Amino acid sequence: DRWAYVKDGYSIIDIVAIMPTLVLMVLPATFFTHDIRFIQTIRVMAAFRIFRFLRFMAKDHLLFGMISPGMINVARLVASIFIILFVYSGLFYFVEEPLNPDVQNFGDAFYFVVVAVSTVGFGDIVPSSSAGRLVTVAMIISGIIFIPFQAARIFRAWLRASSQDRTVICTNCGLDRHDVDSKYCKKCGEALPESGES
Repeated sequence: DRWAYVKDGYSIIDIVAIMPTLVLMVLPATFFTHDIRFIQTIRVMAAFRIFRFLRFMAKDHLLFGMISPGMINVARLVASIFIILFVYSGLFYFVEEPLNPDVQNFGDAFYFVVVAVSTVGFGDIVPSSSAGRLVTVAMIISGIIFIPFQAARIFRAWLRASSQDRTVICTNCGLDRHDVDSKYCKKCGEALPESGES
C-alpha cells in the first residue's frame, strides 16, 4: 500500500531529512548567496536527520538483534535526550542568531538548551525574541514530558524483570503469588510444591 507508506511517520521524517540535499541539488549555487535565511532554514531541516535513528528502535529487534530488548528502552532514552537537545538547539539558533548577540554559533545555542532543559538556568544567555521564548517553552515542556516518560519505561521493565511472579498456591496459607525462584511461601514460610505438582 503505497499511500499508507507515504503517510507513515517514518517516511515523513525521511522526506524532511533528505529535503535539504534535494533542494541543494535542484537550486543553483547563486541562489544561496542572496538568501542567508534560506540556508539557515535548510540547516535546521538537516537536524531532523537524527529522527531517522528512531526507525531502528521502532521494533524489538533493534539493530537486527544485536542489542537485547532490555537495552532498547535505554537506547530510546538516550536517543530522546539527544533528539531534544540537537533539534531544539537548531531551532533556537535559527530564531535567535540574527537578534541575540549572545548566540553567535550552534555551540552557544546547544549550551543554552542544555542549561534550560536541565533547569539550571544560569541566565547568561536569555532569549531575546518571542520566537526564541516560544522555542524555549516548547523545549522545556517536551523535556519534562518525554525524558521522564522514557525513564519510567526503563524502571518499569526492570521492576517487572526483578519481580516476576509465578502462580503456585501455598498449601498452608493459600497465597498464590510468589517469585519465580522461590522455594518457600513468602507469607508463612511453608515449602512450596514444585510447579509440576498440583
